[in-house]
Amino acid sequence: MGWFAFQWDIIQKAKGNTSTGLGPNSTLRDLIYKWAPPSDKNNTEAYLKNVIKMTGFPETLTLKELLV
Repeated sequence: MGWFAFQWDIIQKAKGNTSTGLGPNSTLRDLIYKWAPPSDKNNTEAYLKNVIKMTGFPETLTLKELLV
């Protein structure tokens, strides 16, 4: 269930259907900084680097590109 919820959330953000301010042209960097903001004492940059390393995606990948 968690994986499907994650996928649904990304799709909704990519379509601009959330109150997060993220939309189709938001980048992977934007997404990570929204999910794990430094203001919550997260090491957001390290989180982003791990996601990039694990997926091979560039930080500039847009959410609409994830839907393809």
